[in-house]
Amino acid sequence: MERVKKVPEKDNEKLAATEIDAKKAKKLAIKQDKANRKRNAAEKAEKVGFFKRVFRGIKRWVNELRSEAKKVTWPTFKQVVNNSLIVFAMIIVIGVIIWVADLGLRNGLQMVIDLF
Repeated sequence: MERVKKVPEKDNEKLAATEIDAKKAKKLAIKQDKANRKRNAAEKAEKVGFFKRVFRGIKRWVNELRSEAKKVTWPTFKQVVNNSLIVFAMIIVIGVIIWVADLGLRNGLQMVIDLF
């Protein structure tokens, strides 16, 4: 005799709800796709001139640049000075390391040349 696992009513309700949600989402996606296709077809049919397209692109870029610049957290003057001093110090340290390495390699190569 086989046992049949009985599914509680709540699970059936959840399953039915997710199926309905999936159907609604699919219908909505189809509607949005149709609307996008219509809009794209209308834009293609419009045939805007070259300069209008270029200036629209520049205008959109400037507007996006402004909105992004408003989101930036700008450093204070003290932070800028501190970071600049760190950069200058690191330039000097790296310069000294390269100078010492160059001096050592030059002297080492000269010693090898003097052997022959």
